[in-house]
Amino acid sequence: MKYDVFISYSRKDTPIADQICEAFEDVGISYFIDRQGIGGAFEFPEVLAKAIVDSQVFLYLASKNSYTSKFTNSEITFAFNKKGKNKLLPYIIDGSEMPIAQEFIFSAINRRNIQEHPISSTLVNDILTLLGRDVVNNSIASTSDGKYTFEKDTNQLVSISENGKYGLADSNGRVIVPCVYDNILPFFQDLARVSQNRRYGYINRRGQVVIPIKFGEAYSFSHGLAAVSLQPEGLMGFINQNGQKVIDFKYPLVGDFSDGLATVWNGSPGHPNSRCGFIDTKGRLAISFQYERANGFRQGLAAVMQNGKWGFIDTNGNIIVPFVFKRARSFYEGLAPVSDLSGKYKFIDREGNTVIPAIYDDAAVFKQGKAWVKLGQRQFYIDHNGNPVS
Repeated sequence: MKYDVFISYSRKDTPIADQICEAFEDVGISYFIDRQGIGGAFEFPEVLAKAIVDSQVFLYLASKNSYTSKFTNSEITFAFNKKGKNKLLPYIIDGSEMPIAQEFIFSAINRRNIQEHPISSTLVNDILTLLGRDVVNNSIASTSDGKYTFEKDTNQLVSISENGKYGLADSNGRVIVPCVYDNILPFFQDLARVSQNRRYGYINRRGQVVIPIKFGEAYSFSHGLAAVSLQPEGLMGFINQNGQKVIDFKYPLVGDFSDGLATVWNGSPGHPNSRCGFIDTKGRLAISFQYERANGFRQGLAAVMQNGKWGFIDTNGNIIVPFVFKRARSFYEGLAPVSDLSGKYKFIDREGNTVIPAIYDDAAVFKQGKAWVKLGQRQFYIDHNGNPVS
């Protein structure tokens, strides 16, 4: 398996990492990301090191969380020795300053930060440039006082920064919330996660704190629920939009809700006996702990791994597509890219039938009627019939 990008990050920064992954999928950038904590002592040499070598670009999500992570520091050192500076991209996601040791490693490399260089515009284009691909066009705007530049979005407030602190402006550039937060994530279900002094809470679109800034970790809302922990690296549960606990804090790692279910783990990520299952919005175990890895549900199906192979289940846990794939990505627009044991990618429908044959070396999910694919040295987009499109 070859990747365009290896994403090095702290698990505490999962919400931002997920946004970056989604932006990459939109433009067909393939990536490796350690979602289940495989960077433990058992598998680091065999899995992470190989993925770094097999990726064209090493993207480091720099933050106060990642600076103290022994795994991200090991990844940085290994990547620097294997790739050199021209394929490393540090991306600061919380306005922090790098410690001097990392400053030394990344000296002479143009660092980016999430506030001045938005994910879906600058970061994506930086990666596409490093990969030698055409960049995408974006609408860039400035706030009314001319102090901040951001990607224009008529549907959401946008984040702005000043002196390492963040606030919000509307799509016309009017400042709504002054720059007082250490970090702000985009709005989901009319609430945005904010942080101060390594604690997290939520604000509404008027900038009012509606859930106190007290959590050790917090994700964005989905299905009216957000995953939080009371202490950094503590067990996770879910709260509602009033800040009330709905699901007990008892899971080492969780995913967001999708199609009414969320992935949860019964043990520490990276432990060989750890397994994942799915809970419903009441916290009831809907699908038992039996999978080695799992993606969230999309269009009623979830890609899950069992005995080293991937297949698809429905929301009742029924096997819809057998466990026969080396890799499987989620369903979008009725199709999912999967690779056979030879590593070649094809696209299947929800019954597991091959719709587009297994000829590709890599493939991304469909978005807006087209999917990025790689065939030998060629990289291009195809439609639902497998025909190349611009």
